[in-house]
Parts: sequence; structure tokens; C-alpha cells
Amino acid sequence: MARDGSPGDADSNVVDSPPHDPCWGTPQNITAFQGEVVGEPTMSTNQLVAMWADYSNVTNKWRIRWAHRSLATGPWMVENAEPFASTSDSDPDPSLDDAGGDVVFRFGPTTAPRVYEAIYNKVTMTWSVGPVRAPIIAAVDVAGVDLSGDGLFLYYTDTSDTMRALARATIDDNFVDAFSFSLAGHARLPSVSPDGLTVYFDGGGAGILKYTRTATDASFATDPETVIASNGQGVKDPDILGDGHTMIIGWQSTSAALVHDTCQ
Repeated sequence: MARDGSPGDADSNVVDSPPHDPCWGTPQNITAFQGEVVGEPTMSTNQLVAMWADYSNVTNKWRIRWAHRSLATGPWMVENAEPFASTSDSDPDPSLDDAGGDVVFRFGPTTAPRVYEAIYNKVTMTWSVGPVRAPIIAAVDVAGVDLSGDGLFLYYTDTSDTMRALARATIDDNFVDAFSFSLAGHARLPSVSPDGLTVYFDGGGAGILKYTRTATDASFATDPETVIASNGQGVKDPDILGDGHTMIIGWQSTSAALVHDTCQ
């Protein structure tokens, strides 16, 4: 979930890291999102709500931090207290819906993290957290999760090369098994485009990679493509926004950045 930074981020700075794919512009560092180790950022499509995973080198634990603002052109208010009281041994990989009021994430021990969901109450201004309503993955070792913009699809990868999609009719219903993705390799920390034709994922030091396909009932290409090369800048953990051409990524290990597809 990202953009070129020009229409909004008053707290963004241009950084020098040319992407491999010339369509994707220069990442814009979001200076408000800082931590000892920052990863797996996610942002609402209106760019008013954001979350990320923050690792402490003191406690050796992860937590989820969040920020919000009233205008897409305004400064971020970073909450000092994370919305979720617990810390986690595993990296949470939070994923927001388009509106920024629904988030899914992993939490728990590194050997068996479980998936949770939190809904934001605008009246009480608090998050209500509980296990995700998806009995099918109650005992699955989930490696990464992604929530669709409308909150009706939950994509996840396990520790093999399998990626599955779960669906629900409304956000009040349980997720049920929908279909599996045929991937040539493991898509770590996946983020699926709104049209379902592209899976962006962390290349494990190689930057941001993607698998593509021509139709939602087709298999993905066998060879991943590089979207944004790392170039020693710590590019990782992509999350594509609901507009389909804006992405937020992990940046230099201690921050996040926005990047925009200028070809769309």
C-alpha cells in the first residue's frame, strides 16, 4: 500500500533506491513509523490508518503498533500503546481492510502462531480482538496472512508452498474454504492485488517479488518477477492498497515507505 508521496505525506522523504520494475517509483520513507525493527506495514486505502509489526531487541518480542490521521495530507498520530495488549514470539504480519477498521494478524509462538482478527469501534475508539472466525485454520501453522479490501476474503500461506483463500458472505460470518492458489514456490508474507491476478511477497532479501496470472481461475506463472529490488536498502514486506497501484513496504529495517506504480 503505497504511493509516490507527492500528494500527501508531509513526513515523507525521498530515498535513493531505484526499483527493478521501472513502473514503480522511488520509495518515500514515512519518518513517523520508526522502531528498533519495523516490518510488515499495512495501510487503509484512504491512507488514514496504518499498522506495522515492531520488534524489541530488549524483550525479543513482536507487537503491533498503529497510527492514524484525519486527512491523507496530514501528519500521523502514532499511538504509544499498541492496540493489542500482548506481545508475540512470531512476527504478526497485520493486514488491514480498505477502510482501516478490520485487521487480521498472526500471534503466538514461532512454531504455531494463530490468526486473530480485530474490529475497530468508532464510538469507544477501541479495538475488539479475538480469534479469526475461520475454524478451518484453527490448527494450521500459518506463515502469512492477507485480508481483502472488503474484508470478505482471507488469504494465507502455510509452511509449505500452499496458499489458500477463505471466503465469507459478510464480516459477521465465519470464513470457509474457497480455493487454493497454485504457486511455483513459497510466497512469504503475501499481499494479493484487488483483482486477484497478482501476489506480491517478500523475496527474503531479494526485495519485493510477485507471481502473476491471466485470470482468477488460472495458475500463477512459474517464475517470480522482481518488483522492487532491495539494493541494500532493506526492502521487504509488501502490502498493496485497494487502489491496486499503491504499496507500503518495510524500509531499511527500522521504518516503512510508500511507493506508487506510475504506469497505471
